[in-house]
Amino acid sequence: MSSRETSEKSARTPVTGWSGSSLAANILIRDANPADAMAVAQLHSESWQSAYRGLARDSYLDGPLIAEHQVRWQGLLAEDTEHPSDNTQRPDGFVRLAEQDGLLLGFISLWVDYKAGYDAYVDNLHVRPGQRGSGIGKRLLQDAATCAAARGCQNLSLEVLDGNSGAIRFYERLGGICAQTAQEELGGTLLAYRLMAWDDITKLTSLER
Repeated sequence: MSSRETSEKSARTPVTGWSGSSLAANILIRDANPADAMAVAQLHSESWQSAYRGLARDSYLDGPLIAEHQVRWQGLLAEDTEHPSDNTQRPDGFVRLAEQDGLLLGFISLWVDYKAGYDAYVDNLHVRPGQRGSGIGKRLLQDAATCAAARGCQNLSLEVLDGNSGAIRFYERLGGICAQTAQEELGGTLLAYRLMAWDDITKLTSLER
């Protein structure tokens, strides 16, 4: 993205050798581009349909969700970042993808100076259902934290559904602390969220491989 200040080397990073993972040597992490919008929207929807089943309404997860995500990601990954297709200006930050042989396995989006009190905010981190526990989510989060730290970010936060116990355990294992709780509407249902925070971003950038 035009606002990023990362090097060409960091834009495409091999993912290898993670302890306890089943990642193959040819999995790569790279920056997203406009052509990736539909694949990102599809994975985003599949992830929500898997993780949020029983929390959000089935009529929403199996209904308007996919179209909403398509519009969202076409806007966020538009070529013209000042005038994206959904008529909203994309926050300052980046979207990174984890791929294997051209197949999207996970993605992360991180915005800078977006959440009050935090330098970096992870808006989305999703791994393809069936690949969770393989190390992809951990690698994406560390990669994004490293990119954010290179831009001067010193802390990081994200929100997770209170009922998404697997994700909460994942973030807690990586040093995330529940800083506060809130309620937001999702598809017509009022749901509780936790704000998970890392006051020192180096706790993520220095994770063991």
